[in-house]
Amino acid sequence: MANSDKTMSRFGAMMQTIPDAPTRSRVAQLAEAFTAPRKVGFDRLIELGLPHYEIKYCTLDYFLIHPNEIINSDAAHLWFALIEKPGDSKTRYRRGGMRGAEVLPFIQKTISENQLDSHEFEMTVTENYVQEYGGNILIDADGKIFVECIKGNQGIMADGSYSRSEHGELFTVTCDSHFGSFKYSWEDADVPLRHYILDTLMHIPHDGSGRNMKFMPGYYEFTLVKKDGKNLEPIFLDARKGI
Repeated sequence: MANSDKTMSRFGAMMQTIPDAPTRSRVAQLAEAFTAPRKVGFDRLIELGLPHYEIKYCTLDYFLIHPNEIINSDAAHLWFALIEKPGDSKTRYRRGGMRGAEVLPFIQKTISENQLDSHEFEMTVTENYVQEYGGNILIDADGKIFVECIKGNQGIMADGSYSRSEHGELFTVTCDSHFGSFKYSWEDADVPLRHYILDTLMHIPHDGSGRNMKFMPGYYEFTLVKKDGKNLEPIFLDARKGI
């Protein structure tokens, strides 16, 4: 089960170790946005014109009766499914990287193991590709930027389960709002990732150019995938309004 409180407590604690990171009060304000249904974040992606997966919504009851209307089992890509109870941000169940034929069994098992009343839940389904990298972007009202990224699944960052020993290096990027200069935690010669992080940032609405560039404040979750099997491209998974 994904818990938004765990996500933000981990993210907020990490902010305190970074000189240019947003303040504790602003992180707390952002945490309030995560009490809203995930659909709010998906709608924000569409509003901002960010690259995203195709998204489908339905009640859990409807999916159980008409799974083939929601899921194409023959699709080449993978699937992500989210079950959530409206008005309850702590009761969410999700899984990604599933083949079409695996989605219904996952839903049925989740209902059984957690004794869910299907009448009370809604479901979100999206296409899903292998995540080469995944991360979060936080931009505060003063223009400070903080990016964290790992090699692998973004869900590891979202549910607070990341550990360096298990998941490898945490790549971080900060940008000072006064000087507009980016600072990286790694050498690009070792991991050629900087270009893709900047490309991801450039998809976020912004004004100005060069060091005077100002990005839309908010919290963004993203992944880098190879939809064509060759080239990395960003896909945004969630977006919340600025703080």
